[in-house]
Amino acid sequence: PLGITQDRLVGGIDLEATITQGKPVLQPGVLSAANGGILLVDNLPLVDSTTAATIGQSLDSGTVHCQREGFGQQFAARFTLLATALPSERPIPQSIADKIPFLIPQERRLPPEHLAGLLRLREACSASPQTIAQQYSNHQQRMAERVLNARACWSQIRVSDLALQELIEAAS
Repeated sequence: PLGITQDRLVGGIDLEATITQGKPVLQPGVLSAANGGILLVDNLPLVDSTTAATIGQSLDSGTVHCQREGFGQQFAARFTLLATALPSERPIPQSIADKIPFLIPQERRLPPEHLAGLLRLREACSASPQTIAQQYSNHQQRMAERVLNARACWSQIRVSDLALQELIEAAS
């Protein structure tokens, strides 16, 4: 949605339907069109703050409210956000940073076949969450065991001041 207008993002007046019906009719925007699917935002850090905030609000509420010419309508907008970014150039807007389940850094951009695989997996999970859960249950069990083992060892881990400083520098 780089450069997308608010009307296109949240919805606006459907002129043809308004003229035909003789009363104002709202049409949904991109956010509600993504309902039940995926919203792909390329170069997320370049999206303006208003657009980022609107996307973030829709992710929080699962809806988008379109208010035009004195009347409004709420549309469903439950979607998964898939975004690309070049984090070294510009930070991701705070209003949306913690809501991104899939962020693809462009320095390590996924090949199209891998991206297609992620999208197919997401669709398969939407269609049959139980099937996907069964396919990944062994992996989850192994991961849970690793987490429990790591927690048991946590009290024995000692981090030097130098290592701590390097971690802080790498994170900032």
